[in-house]
Amino acid sequence: MRGTGVEPRARGRIQELVKCSDSVDEQSLLVALTRLLPETTYELTAFFGADTESTTVAEFTTSRLGSFRTTYHKSGDHSFPADLDPISNIRELEVVDGNNQVVLTANLIEADR
Repeated sequence: MRGTGVEPRARGRIQELVKCSDSVDEQSLLVALTRLLPETTYELTAFFGADTESTTVAEFTTSRLGSFRTTYHKSGDHSFPADLDPISNIRELEVVDGNNQVVLTANLIEADR
């Protein structure tokens, strides 16, 4: 993920996994964020296909150290937001603060992952 300058120290990493076979369709999306403001609420938003408006996928609160990490699975212990299925349709992800400012962004089509 790339910082926008709103929180200059913020860092993030996105990792996608899609496995398809005859009997199984497995998807996961790792979101790992650090150096955000501690104990602060943010939104994870996504742009799909050619959409010009983002969709809020999740709201989360950072730890006391300003980090957040989760993995969304199509099946498993964590819920998989319906909006993310299939993850191959996600064009861009953003971390947005409480003032509606984009803090981090990732273009999933290009190589800035």
